[in-house]
Amino acid sequence: MADEPMANEEYLRDRDSRDDRLRGINLEGTNLSNFDLEGADLQGANLRDADLQGAKLEGANLEGANLEGAKLRGANLEGAKLRDANLEEAKLRDANLRDANLTGAKLQRADLTDTTLEGANLEGANLQGANLRYANLEGANLEEAKLRDANLEEANLEEAKLRDANLEEANLEEANLTGAKLQRAKLRNANLQGAKLEGADLEGADLRDTNLEGADLRDANLTYAHLRGAVLSTVSTTTNLRNANLTHADLEDADLEGADLRDANLENANLESANLTHADLRDANLTYADLRDATLEDANLIGANLNNTNSRNVNFINADITNATFHGATLADAFFTEQEQEPGVAYEVHTTSNRMFNNEKFLQTIGVTSSSNTNFDYSAVKTQFVDFINDDNNFTSINKEELISNLNQVISKILLCDPTETTPENAKRMNQAVLFAFNQDKRFTEAYISVFIDETYSAYSGDGDTTSCTAGIRERFYMSLLGAAAQVYNIEGFVKTSEITTLYCLSKIGIIQPDPNSLMEQWSESWDGKLDEWQGMDVNGRKEHIMNFMREEYKKDDCYEVNKEDIEKTIKKKAEEISYVFEDQENAAQFGGGKRKTKKTKKTKKTKKTKKSKKSKKTKKTKKTRNRKQKNKRVSRKGKRGTKEII
Repeated sequence: MADEPMANEEYLRDRDSRDDRLRGINLEGTNLSNFDLEGADLQGANLRDADLQGAKLEGANLEGANLEGAKLRGANLEGAKLRDANLEEAKLRDANLRDANLTGAKLQRADLTDTTLEGANLEGANLQGANLRYANLEGANLEEAKLRDANLEEANLEEAKLRDANLEEANLEEANLTGAKLQRAKLRNANLQGAKLEGADLEGADLRDTNLEGADLRDANLTYAHLRGAVLSTVSTTTNLRNANLTHADLEDADLEGADLRDANLENANLESANLTHADLRDANLTYADLRDATLEDANLIGANLNNTNSRNVNFINADITNATFHGATLADAFFTEQEQEPGVAYEVHTTSNRMFNNEKFLQTIGVTSSSNTNFDYSAVKTQFVDFINDDNNFTSINKEELISNLNQVISKILLCDPTETTPENAKRMNQAVLFAFNQDKRFTEAYISVFIDETYSAYSGDGDTTSCTAGIRERFYMSLLGAAAQVYNIEGFVKTSEITTLYCLSKIGIIQPDPNSLMEQWSESWDGKLDEWQGMDVNGRKEHIMNFMREEYKKDDCYEVNKEDIEKTIKKKAEEISYVFEDQENAAQFGGGKRKTKKTKKTKKTKKTKKSKKSKKTKKTKKTRNRKQKNKRVSRKGKRGTKEII
């Protein structure tokens, strides 16, 4: 191009703009403002520092042209061909580049403020450090584009294609990325504060340390996205992630304080050490999520699915876990109150109450209906409890003064709370529970009050405040019915009404007897020497066989019909866990790949019998001692019973 003659405005006027002799022309520094170059063939032309403000370049061919530093403010480049063009530091403010082809173009540090790039093709273009503030890029193709450190504040990128684009450290504050395609995009350290990302596809995107404070991510797809260290919320603003898909997303150390995650899918997400304080996770799916060391203080987890989560050392203080499920979850060292000393106990109390909250059998038994009283008077109920305790016929072997003192401390704690914390649905269950307890045999009422006071006043061990958290106090008003039923069920002469029987059976939910693993072993042993019969069955037949075997054993329990649904879930779960056994054609009902043990010798049997006898005596003695203690204390700590299998 150095050998090309310098052209000027007069030179161009003498030529047809479509003349191919314009290719490679040298127009460096030329004043072509408002010039009509529509459809001009300027491929490879040198327009460096040229003044093209207001120029008409619709459909012009500028492929490979040098427009470095050119002034193109207000120019019309609609449909122009700018493939591989050099527009570094070009001034394109207010220009029209609608449907232009800028594939591979160099636009580093270019000024594209208020520029129209709707439908433009910028695939692979270099826009590093460019100013695209208020630019319209709706539907534009920016796949693999380089936008590092670019300014896209309030830019319109609706439905834009940004797959594999590099937007690291870019400013996208309040940008509109609704429905944008950002799969595998690099957004590390980018500013997306207040950005609109509703329905955006961010699968596999790198959002580490990104500022998403106040961003709208409703219905967005963040599957496998990396959000480690990202800021998604602050005290003053919240991020909307409602119904977002965060499956397998990496949110380690992410700040999600107050975030709206209702109905969000966080299955298999990494939320280790994430801050979810005050987050709204109602009906969210957190199955298999890693929540280790996360903070969920004051979070709303109503109806959330936390099954099989790793919730080790999670802070659940004051979190609302009504109807949340924790089946198979790891909750070692998780805590629900500041004084928590025995997390396993608190976990069982909360999760059991969650199961009962909407359990139809439970609600029907205690008489909860739509017309039940929605206001709970703690002071009136305390007076009712005290009057019963002071009756000469009740609590005859208990220190009544101490019992009433403990009750006063519990009720005083709950009265310090905001009355609205006792929701209408909670109040219904609490009122009906008290009414039910006082309409039974007095032995049941006494057991109910005893269980309530013991499990609220002495909820935790330690030297400090041992009383239950306020949520636990509310739960125990209706959960104490189960403990009371378990206490009185085997009292000689006590009439087991259908209601008491139902409550007793419901108290066994979560404690499956016999142990399903033991039943599976029995089933395995029953196949000894029956290989021909085994080989005559298909996989489904074998699976059905063990399920029927376990079902028949559970039917021997008085509570099978009441707990049938939970028992069936356990049977199905156990059968699914050993699918490999059913597929084995060479070994009948064999677990773990090892050989089945041979029959024991008489000596072995005798030895085992002797040990068993000693163990039986020891067990009987232990049971006798425990029963005596229970009789004296009249308490039932369901949380401390050894569980066989959590359903």
